[in-house]
Amino acid sequence: MMYGRKCLKSGNNMGYYTYFSLSMIGEENDIDEVTQAASSLNTKDDSSCYNEGIKELVTTGGIDAKWYSFENDFIPFARKFPKVLFIVDGSGEETDDIWQWRIKGELDEYHQVEMPPFTTSELLIESEKNKI
Repeated sequence: MMYGRKCLKSGNNMGYYTYFSLSMIGEENDIDEVTQAASSLNTKDDSSCYNEGIKELVTTGGIDAKWYSFENDFIPFARKFPKVLFIVDGSGEETDDIWQWRIKGELDEYHQVEMPPFTTSELLIESEKNKI
């Protein structure tokens, strides 16, 4: 867990936590290359403090943090490895904040988990009946 960074916060700081988990799909040697690159990131310099988050996410498979600029920080790293499919699952503090982001090369796609609408007319409330 990361402590004391200005831009990526963990610990007892105020803010919104998200649990990020990572799966990588690809050839073993390509995944090893990603892991080696993440392990080699500079985490000492505050100008590259998000490297600490990338390093932890890639090498351990998960991180619980306040990573407000995840898209701007992680996607450029992932794009350096176009043969690997990165699947990042996020689960925020709010019960309905569940999402998945997939990145492979220059392609990426994000989906928020959504509850599908109820469709059985006998189970709908008045405001829902007008929507079907």
